[in-house]
Amino acid sequence: MASRNNTISAMDLMWKLLNLTNDVEIDEYMLNDANNNVTTSIMYLYSMETFIYTAINRASRTQDESKVRTLGPYAVLLAHIVYGAEEKRERVRSSSVVSSRR
Repeated sequence: MASRNNTISAMDLMWKLLNLTNDVEIDEYMLNDANNNVTTSIMYLYSMETFIYTAINRASRTQDESKVRTLGPYAVLLAHIVYGAEEKRERVRSSSVVSSRR
């Protein structure tokens, strides 16, 4: 269970994320940049194991469609970051295999 300090920190981070994205269009380039403030905030917020971590995982496991409106946008951004990182790893693995065969 998340501690009160983690919850307060998560709320602070959520406000920071909202302020970072207030007048900014989040695009694929931004989400693929591991050093971007928005990307790091999205990942850090999920990794804190606070209410958002629990809510997304529970909704995903139970396929609770009532949570799509509130958690959906965040979950889509998170999935884009994770799958984008996996695609990068695959490209690196593929290029290293090709290089080692030469």
